[in-house]
Amino acid sequence: MAQDNYIVIKNTEAAITNMLKSPNSVGTSTLQSEINSINNKIGKEQLETSSSTIIGAINEIKNSGGGSGGGSVSVVDNLNSYSSYSALSANQGRILNVKSQELSNQIGNLTNLKTEVKTNVVNAINEIVNSGGSGDLSEVNNRLSTLEEAVFPFKINSFSLGAATTQLFGSQINSPSFSFSFSETPKSITLKVGENTEESISATAKTYTSNNSIISPVFDTNSTSKSIECKLTAISSKGSTVTKTISVVFTFYVYSYAGTETYEESKIKGILKSSKKGTYNVTGDSTNTYIWMGFPVSYGEPTFNIGGFEGGFILGASTNIDVNGISIPYKFYRSNTPQASASKSTEITVS
Repeated sequence: MAQDNYIVIKNTEAAITNMLKSPNSVGTSTLQSEINSINNKIGKEQLETSSSTIIGAINEIKNSGGGSGGGSVSVVDNLNSYSSYSALSANQGRILNVKSQELSNQIGNLTNLKTEVKTNVVNAINEIVNSGGSGDLSEVNNRLSTLEEAVFPFKINSFSLGAATTQLFGSQINSPSFSFSFSETPKSITLKVGENTEESISATAKTYTSNNSIISPVFDTNSTSKSIECKLTAISSKGSTVTKTISVVFTFYVYSYAGTETYEESKIKGILKSSKKGTYNVTGDSTNTYIWMGFPVSYGEPTFNIGGFEGGFILGASTNIDVNGISIPYKFYRSNTPQASASKSTEITVS
């Protein structure tokens, strides 16, 4: 269709030129007005698109997302003004009007342009080209990008600390090391340990050793547990931000052991727990030994259950245990009767 438009324009120009060379009865001012109107609409260029009109062709480019929409431009000569020639005949004038209307139909109605500029075809094209092709195609790309992120979201696959995430109150982890992986190579990575300044990490890194220690929060006799957060933040190439956090919990020991009727501090064995609740297994070091369990006073009074029966323990001792320079009050509970033996483990549930 673009080639047909080209032929119509060139043929019209030739017809007008021939008619202008024969003196007849139509005034040159009418001719000049027609030529000027056509020239203003054409704007020197014609698009090679699938549309049947130039305006439609421009809108085709606009709807396809701009200058890269698939249309191309062919140069067409302006219709020349021959105002120095004599007037046309009435028949030649009629032919001129018909040809002018045909050409106008080929160009289309300028008011139908979807550009801001609606006075000139070339200026409309320039507007699209100068926009960098950021029309509807950009919106399509944005939607595709959004869909891609929804189906294949950028995420942190793993994030781990090279040390236990439960620590005793008053301790610290110096130069903590971290490992991490992502669904795709991120644009940037940062790590924040506690309240320390955020650290930048190479986007291709898989591990990192922080310059900031993970230090125990302040604690006292009323404490049960406190935590320090280590936060990893990554930004994808598309600008999506994801985070993952590791909480390092600082707490006290819960103690247990099997022994005689009398509390023996030298035998106590502890596990770090932020609560008294849980299931514990105690194995005696000989036959007919008592089970002892000790909790910080701040954890509250425990309830014991052995073999489905509640109770079976009494308060056997109250003492203080040094926790990194702080004296923490503990209560130790003893089974009423010998429960543990060297041959089997006894399970105790505490709530």
